[in-house]
Amino acid sequence: MNKKENPIFFHHLFRKKMNALLSGGKVGEDSINLSLLHYVEQLGNTLGLSYLTQDEIAGNVCFVNSPELRDDYKTSFSSKDILNFCYAVWHSESYREKNLAYLENDFLQLPYPKGSNTFWRLAAIGGELLAIHNIDAAKVEKFIANFPQEGNNTITASIEEMDWEIVDGEDNLGRVWINDQQYFDNIPLSVWELKIGGNLPAKKWLKDRKGNTLEVDDITEYQKIITTLLETDSLIKEIDKIMV
Repeated sequence: MNKKENPIFFHHLFRKKMNALLSGGKVGEDSINLSLLHYVEQLGNTLGLSYLTQDEIAGNVCFVNSPELRDDYKTSFSSKDILNFCYAVWHSESYREKNLAYLENDFLQLPYPKGSNTFWRLAAIGGELLAIHNIDAAKVEKFIANFPQEGNNTITASIEEMDWEIVDGEDNLGRVWINDQQYFDNIPLSVWELKIGGNLPAKKWLKDRKGNTLEVDDITEYQKIITTLLETDSLIKEIDKIMV
């Protein structure tokens, strides 16, 4: 597994469908690529903006929108903007519940934004999501969960959803025991209950490793996942406000 792609968060099929755009915006004759081409054309019409391939951007830096440029002054969009926008939409809780099956099989089920302002706002959030879903992102190095007790580090507990044990009712923080002596502490209830693609990542990561002995890197990875989920939950709430 590529260390920079965390399978708990990264939608591999979604990324595969975007590869044509990410590699330069060229399309072939297969149905996925033709669907992408149609979507790009319709999206450009909706936004009133010109689509630029990576080759066009590389060939003329004048085409590139400056990061300091206000959204309403932008004249073009790229595959990166589309990826960021789509990644944000896919993480919308309400949209995922209604359209996940379609999203996995047909890119055209992605909605069109209400306008360019909505597109750029969602693209910005999608970019943040992609950044924090990189397992090596600096932002996720600020751990909130800890692993305070020494022991053999072996996961013997079955790890079910109800195994989150509250320890701070005011801030809704709890712990999850991995065996009779050890636990991960300071895990927010919102993080423990957060669903991504129908799964509970905070629970699934531990449950999938039942019987395994956690190494230092494993413990660190789980702490990163908890931080990532906390940031993800916050951004999903922003997305759903925009999607309404």
